[in-house]
Order: sequence, then C-alpha cells, then structure tokens
Amino acid sequence: MEEIVGEIADEHDTAEEEIVKLDEDVFRISSRLHIEDLAKLIHVDLDSNEEGIDTVGGLLASRLGRVAIPGSTITIEGWKLTAETVAGRRNRVGSLLVEKLEQLDNSDD
Repeated sequence: MEEIVGEIADEHDTAEEEIVKLDEDVFRISSRLHIEDLAKLIHVDLDSNEEGIDTVGGLLASRLGRVAIPGSTITIEGWKLTAETVAGRRNRVGSLLVEKLEQLDNSDD
C-alpha cells in the first residue's frame, strides 16, 4: 500500500516533531511540514496554491527541478534550506535544516 500512497504511520512508528529549534535562526523541520507552516515560521511569502505543492519536501524538489538528496540546497528570501536525512523505504528526504543567511554589512566603518 505504501508503494502507492506513500508512508503510512502506524502504532509502531515513532512520531517526530515537525519543527525543532536548534538556535536563534536555525531549525530542523520535517519534509512533511506544510509550506504555509514554514512560511509562518520564517516569515516569508509562500502559498501552497501558488506553488502547486503542499509540503516542504515538495517545495525543495520543485525548486531544484529534480528529486532532492541529502545536501541539496535552495534559498528562499534569505533562508537556506538544506536536505539532511533520508527516511522510509524509498529513501526520501526526511528532514531539512533551515538557516537564516547572514546579511552582508555594506557600511563603510
């Protein structure tokens, strides 16, 4: 069944948190997190209807134009999203590291 519809959680699966704050502007998120929840977390403009996908994993693959593997990276409005781990029988990306990019200081001090 999972080959057709994807991973199915059951009583033997352990639930993982969808968002884990690692530092001030660093998060580990589940690839199953809804993109609108990501948008709220990092204060960016993402719309699942506009993007045509629902999950962060789907967003990553869509922006890359291919299936993501660990180490795959995209940037969204000053935030870097990096595929971290694989999960499940199909070895899909399970989590992503989300980090705020440093702003360049253009002052002439």
